[in-house]
Amino acid sequence: MTPSLHIAQWLDPMARIRLRLSFGIHAEGLTDLRATHAVRRDFAVQEITAKVPEPHQQVFEAIDTRVCWLHLLWNTYRQLFGDVAKVELLNRAAPGWAKVQQDVLLEGVMLGLTRLTDRLETGGRQNLVLERLKELASKGNVGLSREVDDAVVSAKKACDVLRKHRDKRLAHPDLEVSLDSSLLPPFSRESIEAALEKVRELMNKLNHHFRGGATMYEDTFAQGDAECLMECIEDGLKFRFLRRNHGKLTEPEVRDALQTRALRLADLQKIELE
Repeated sequence: MTPSLHIAQWLDPMARIRLRLSFGIHAEGLTDLRATHAVRRDFAVQEITAKVPEPHQQVFEAIDTRVCWLHLLWNTYRQLFGDVAKVELLNRAAPGWAKVQQDVLLEGVMLGLTRLTDRLETGGRQNLVLERLKELASKGNVGLSREVDDAVVSAKKACDVLRKHRDKRLAHPDLEVSLDSSLLPPFSRESIEAALEKVRELMNKLNHHFRGGATMYEDTFAQGDAECLMECIEDGLKFRFLRRNHGKLTEPEVRDALQTRALRLADLQKIELE
C-alpha cells in the first residue's frame, strides 16, 4: 500500500504537490516570532494532530512547524541564488541588498538546523529539539523507537560542521576564528541539503507511524515567494533599459521588449547600475 502524502490543500483542493504557507509582515514592523511560526497548514489539522498521542502533540507540532519554516527559508535561498542567471540578475539590480539577503537566509538555515539538533537542556533550560521526539517514538513500538534514535544521531552528525560555524562564528564570534576564518571546516550547499534530508527522514518516520503518511517538507513554498520577486526585478530591469534607451529603439523593438517575458542577455549587458 502506497503511503499518502500530507500536503496543503487549503488554496486549491486539487493541488497536491507543494506545501504552501500564507503570511505577511505589518507595515509598522516585523511580525513576532510566535506569529511567524504559528503559520500552519489549515487542512484537516485537528484530524491529523489527533493521531499523535498526548502529551506529545504540542511538542511534535512545534518541531514540525520549525522544520517547515526551515525548508521555506532554504527554498527561498535557492529561488534567489540557485543558479548563475539569477545571481547575475540580482547583481544587475541590487547587489548590496542581494548580499545581505544571501547571508541572512544562509545563516538563518544554519542556525535553525543547529538549534533543532542541540542538547535537550542548556543552562538548566529545556530546548525544543529533535531529541525530544524520542519519547514520542517510544509510544509507538520498539522498531520505531530504534529507528528514531538512529535518525536523531544521523541528523546531529549531519549538522556537525554547521554547528562549528554556529558556535565559533554566528552565535559567538570566536577571536581566533574572527582573525583567521580558515580555522573553521568548509561547508557547502550540499552540506545543508544533507542535513535537511536527515531531518526530513526523522520527521517522516513519525509522520508515517502516527499520521499515516509523509509530509513533503522539501516542497514548502509561500504565496508571493522569491520567484514573484525575481519576476518583478526582471521587469524593473527591463523598464530601466527602455527608459534609458527608448530614443535609440524602433517602435517594434520597444513593443518586443515589453511583451517578452525574459530579458535578453544582450539587453542586460547594456544596463548599467545607477
